[in-house]
Amino acid sequence: MTSSYRAIEVLLAEQTPLPPPAERSRLRNSLGLTPTRLARAIGVDTTTLHAWEEGLTEPEAPLRAAYAYFLARAHTLGTYYAQAIAEPHPTAPAEATDTAQGTLALLSPCHPPLQPG
Repeated sequence: MTSSYRAIEVLLAEQTPLPPPAERSRLRNSLGLTPTRLARAIGVDTTTLHAWEEGLTEPEAPLRAAYAYFLARAHTLGTYYAQAIAEPHPTAPAEATDTAQGTLALLSPCHPPLQPG
């Protein structure tokens, strides 16, 4: 019975959708990952990863599922980072700034306290 489940997992992994090739490399680059690091994490050589990113070949199960998982997580993280950068950050209340300045002055007695800009 377990072999049937394994066969189904392999079958489903073969059907895992992937983004277009150009998006694959963009997602990797958006996280600052080199092809070598990602290839090593997935368990393939760099040449294979480049072939996937250029659309020359497609990963097969179970590597396809691992690669799809990376791409989905990279997309999620990229979206999260983009939203964090795009959202305006509220300014700190004056008392919080004063407290932070006092703490900074205590922690670094060699430097004069920062003046509010």
